[in-house]
Amino acid sequence: MPAHLVIIKGTTQYTPSGNEELNVAKVLQMIGRAGRPQFDTHGVALILTRQSSKAKYESLLNGMQPIESSLHLQLVEHLNAEIALGTIQDGTCLVIRYQVGLGFPYDNTLNMSVDAMSS
Repeated sequence: MPAHLVIIKGTTQYTPSGNEELNVAKVLQMIGRAGRPQFDTHGVALILTRQSSKAKYESLLNGMQPIESSLHLQLVEHLNAEIALGTIQDGTCLVIRYQVGLGFPYDNTLNMSVDAMSS
């Protein structure tokens, strides 16, 4: 849920192998909850961490650290789930989602079937 203020109290978590730093994506997801569009013009995120990790989170917030997607590692499973749920019923929907996801302009002249895509 969105909130005006998000406080991350510590950037480590316990794992069977000991305490480890939180995943960068997890931290970004948590601080992304700061701000309620219907009530606030901005949100506030406060990260409490060790002095040794301070530079890492400052560079993260300044956009200096690269963020890489791992969706491609499970893309087949996600596509199968979308097809099984009926979200994707033909190749047109899939191609449009793919184009939009990659930032290409929407092309409504596409008319492909799932069978045509699998060949």
